[in-house]
Amino acid sequence: MKKIIGLILCLSFVMTAAGCGDKENVRGTVEASVTEAAETTTAQNNDDSTAETTAALEEETSEEEAEEENFSFGAVNSNIYENKFIGIGCKLDSNWTFYDDEQIKQINNISADVLDEDIADMINSADIIYDMYASYSDGLSNININLENIGALQYVSFDVAENYEKAGSVLRDSYENMGYSIDRMEPVKIEIDGKEFDGMNVQASSDTLVMYQTLFGTKCGGKYVASITVTSFNEDITQDIVDTFYLTD
Repeated sequence: MKKIIGLILCLSFVMTAAGCGDKENVRGTVEASVTEAAETTTAQNNDDSTAETTAALEEETSEEEAEEENFSFGAVNSNIYENKFIGIGCKLDSNWTFYDDEQIKQINNISADVLDEDIADMINSADIIYDMYASYSDGLSNININLENIGALQYVSFDVAENYEKAGSVLRDSYENMGYSIDRMEPVKIEIDGKEFDGMNVQASSDTLVMYQTLFGTKCGGKYVASITVTSFNEDITQDIVDTFYLTD
């Protein structure tokens, strides 16, 4: 069981880690002009457009800042999980057990005696936040939800589907380090209440287990990417678990 939980937590941020590690130079380069006249024209054009460009950047930055929200944990009530910050919930039957608040604090490396206001500061500055973990009574199915703070700047251009594509090699390495080999990996569209989410289906196996995973993600809060990982072992019931999700108001 510890190996299973360790694997899920290890892989929970793979999708965003793959994208965040691949920084590109978005400033570009400009070749030197070949005539003095061309240089003069370029300089004049730059001068004329400076005020307009600056205003546009300030407006865009203001809009991005206005969209940012402080992270808030989801809540569990009668085996119903909801997080309106992410915009999703799931309703599970009595065979499922959710991690309680203290267990969630533990996997977020937050001591039990930390004050609420200090927790808020720690969470808002954290790179990875674990929000929910639930397991089935037989220990062979589970759900994990976490968020990564990618920052407002990267948030604007972050593409969930593209980052799942980039995550392939990272996923393979992570599975292999835990003793699994990849049997199947394919991009998918996950539909919840008529809304599509980009995701990935994975099948991996070890000497004793076959693991099925559905991973999907969504941007939220102006600087976060939420990653939902649904896992079942030996029997693929991931779609049945995904069907328990719904969109919050």
